[in-house]
Amino acid sequence: MAKSVNMPNLSNATAGGIVDMCGPDQAELNRLTTLTKYYKAGLKARLDESMRIDPYTYLVKGEQYSASITDITQHRFNLALAVEKGYITPEQVEECTVPSVAPTVRFYKNEEAPQVGQAKEAAE
Repeated sequence: MAKSVNMPNLSNATAGGIVDMCGPDQAELNRLTTLTKYYKAGLKARLDESMRIDPYTYLVKGEQYSASITDITQHRFNLALAVEKGYITPEQVEECTVPSVAPTVRFYKNEEAPQVGQAKEAAE
């Protein structure tokens, strides 16, 4: 069962205060993501046929946890190939393109952070 998380009260938090609260969590998440990739690579290297439960899935049991590992094939539309083969034209691609804005938040230790105006100067 997942542990519940006590959410902090942000009603009086400043933008800088929220950054200070979130920065260490983001650093920990980055560390754990890297570590998990390392573990998964090690696990994949140790899979054998005795762990296979169907043509696409392995089941590995530890003392405390179990993991199912599934091979999934994803199919993606290759837009560049469709244009190259003449199925669609670059003009049709442009006509069907819609903008999408997604904010990106990056956290830095203060001594490593870019300075205000620095990004604007670099872009010019």
